[in-house]
Amino acid sequence: MDISQIEKALAAIIAVGALGTAAFGVVEAFGKALVVKGVGLPYAGFGYVKALVADYGPALRMTYGEHYKEIVQRQYRDGRAKGQAPDSLRQGVRLALPLMEEGAATALIGHAWGLGDDKSAALARALISEQSGAITPTESETAAVLAGRFALAVDARIVAAFSLAEERYQAFARCAAGLVAIALSLFFNYAAKGGFVGRDGYPWMIALIIGLAAVPLAPIAKDLSSALSDSLRAWRQVGGVKV
Repeated sequence: MDISQIEKALAAIIAVGALGTAAFGVVEAFGKALVVKGVGLPYAGFGYVKALVADYGPALRMTYGEHYKEIVQRQYRDGRAKGQAPDSLRQGVRLALPLMEEGAATALIGHAWGLGDDKSAALARALISEQSGAITPTESETAAVLAGRFALAVDARIVAAFSLAEERYQAFARCAAGLVAIALSLFFNYAAKGGFVGRDGYPWMIALIIGLAAVPLAPIAKDLSSALSDSLRAWRQVGGVKV
């Protein structure tokens, strides 16, 4: 194969990767703006977190008031797992649990930790008693250990929910970016074929394939082109051709 053809292939890889990156940028920019009543790209995956908010609703209501759902939803939109939403859930449960009625605390503990009614009730009583100071030092140490374990259980559920939410968000964003990449590829090809600037361009099937490949290729385009460039440079040196 002619060296010039390889160089053109490298340029094509870089260009296709840039198209995928541009498609992601378009999706991120317009996705954040095109939101209607809690529906849109920023809320993709929120269903997993919403289920957790429903589970911990009584504690979150006590900590943040009646608008706790809107607070968590807004924080999810702003940063998802990297924002304030995970900490709001953790702190909301930890702060409210010792102050709740025993029955409500027992139900929340049982749901989050998977304990039976008796063990959930025992932990709820220990935490409530510790908060009020009406327990012995030995009982206080036991309550502290149980509280720490419960906090770990809550953290594990929160991490799992946000991990699933992030996976759903990324899948949704990739699908949207793929559609945008196809649209951009066809648009640029139309412009190149004479719609705006000239009569060059690719066959329409090739333009479609470029759009389909842009998003999967975008994360690896730079590394792939660098590796091929190094290989090409080595091949030139072996062949006695100056770089």
